[in-house]
Amino acid sequence: MELIGEFLGMDEDTHIWRYFREHWRSYFPDIGSRSQFSKQTANLWAIKQQLHKRVAIALETVADPLHIVDAFPLPVSHFKRAKNCSRFKEEAGYGYCASKDETYYEFKGHLIIDFHGAIAGFTLTPANSSEREAIWELTDSMKSGILLGDKGYLGAAFKAELFELKGLQLEPPVREKMMDQLPVKWRGRLNRLRRRVETTIGQLVKTFNIQRTKGRTLWSLTNRISRKLLSHSFTQ
Repeated sequence: MELIGEFLGMDEDTHIWRYFREHWRSYFPDIGSRSQFSKQTANLWAIKQQLHKRVAIALETVADPLHIVDAFPLPVSHFKRAKNCSRFKEEAGYGYCASKDETYYEFKGHLIIDFHGAIAGFTLTPANSSEREAIWELTDSMKSGILLGDKGYLGAAFKAELFELKGLQLEPPVREKMMDQLPVKWRGRLNRLRRRVETTIGQLVKTFNIQRTKGRTLWSLTNRISRKLLSHSFTQ
């Protein structure tokens, strides 16, 4: 019920409960009250995470020889209202959105997908954390392959360490005036492949409303994100 509700754009327990109570009561005669439904969905957070691992195995996301990584913002409050915001104290951080030229109090979601756009891993950090540090958790079960990322993952020492410890060949786009070891033709192909992660992020934002951080605790936020990721993977 949660996963179908998320796919239909209902990211609040009340909306999902009301939808199934009004339209599919014959399938769920013992649906109970809204508060009971919310407690049950919250208590299933560990099951959702285990299910996502099994779906990822079924989709062979970890075994894929090519993965793409990127980060995106999960705003909690605008900069002007951040001091009066009581949610996620000392858990979120301040981050800058270049597209809107604004500063927010927010989290940062780190996503890794396979060649086909299926989610292979996700982690949540404060907005002022390093994107490169999050890679170690995202690639915990990976031992080799190619990893594509944007310019936020640049760094010769970091690239060498990732290859030595994980066997992963990191290929972020090069900056201007930097020497590129790859032919122009191959660099163009990799850059086009890297944009697939933007499609997956767009689906999570527009269809699954992943940027709506309405939870008041990190546990409730993690639970909401877990079922959005699981719903996306089932769709995949």
